[in-house]
Amino acid sequence: MIKRKLFVVFIIVLIASFVKGNSLILRDFLLQYVGVRDYLIKMEVDFHVRNVEGGFVDTTLSIDVIVRNGSDFYLKFHAPEIVAGIELAYMAQKRILITRYGDVEEVFPGAEQYFLGIKNVLDLLAVFTKEEAFETEPVVQEGNVYRIRLLPKTRRVLSLLGIDYSVVELVMVREDSQYVLQEFNVYNSLENEYMKVKVKKFASGEKVVREFPQIPGSAVSGF
Repeated sequence: MIKRKLFVVFIIVLIASFVKGNSLILRDFLLQYVGVRDYLIKMEVDFHVRNVEGGFVDTTLSIDVIVRNGSDFYLKFHAPEIVAGIELAYMAQKRILITRYGDVEEVFPGAEQYFLGIKNVLDLLAVFTKEEAFETEPVVQEGNVYRIRLLPKTRRVLSLLGIDYSVVELVMVREDSQYVLQEFNVYNSLENEYMKVKVKKFASGEKVVREFPQIPGSAVSGF
């Protein structure tokens, strides 16, 4: 549950920051990818969260994500071991989800119902951008590396009520007049629980389309 919460909070903060325009770096970063519909991301996600016994659990998720035309999705998991080797491909035109592990493939027709929920979530996030719920701390620059921290405006009230809140830190590198997202971190208010995402590779354009697994047009299944 906390993993899902941390991930959703990151998306909310990122969109809200763009609309507010408090950080020109964030604005310029997001403007670089306006209209981009084909992209690939290789990333590692480190979770450090408290378990039900009160201790802490560390988990690392390694995953490749390819998006084609903003509607087809391909995911391949490399870690942890329990999910390593699992592949997922969603084909919007065919409205099917294909899973593969080793030589075993399964097809789930009508999978668009799961992705309709994503659109509804995005509509909900648009409401948050109008509320301007987050504020940006002064950017910390170290050479060509920029660190941006974002906090909810209501954090003082939440603290008084004993309610935890999340803090987001974005780390960007400026290369060849462009900003590249290197990592983003989401902490709880005490910063003793977190999700740290390290972007190992990001690419966009036609070359990404060629890396998307080909599915035979006449067949229902098969990568």
